[in-house]
Amino acid sequence: MEKNYKKSEMNPVRSRMPEASDRRPGRLTSNGMKTYTMTETAKILGVHRQTMIHWVRKGWIKPKRDYRNWPVFTDECIKKIKEWRETLRD
Repeated sequence: MEKNYKKSEMNPVRSRMPEASDRRPGRLTSNGMKTYTMTETAKILGVHRQTMIHWVRKGWIKPKRDYRNWPVFTDECIKKIKEWRETLRD
């Protein structure tokens, strides 16, 4: 009789990986700042990633850049964006 395996049971490496929901977003840089990707920041703010890209293109938000020149956001940047959005709602 053949046993039905879950995908995670078939691949031992996958079973050791934490689930995406278990991983904490953000990475520490060499100077101790925590940075977030565009997708992580969008999830924190509760907007779509494409909305974030639109805001950057319009010049409404200015992300920092990592060593690959990809946009990253710090806790301070996210706080400023939240404040900016609150002023728009008022």
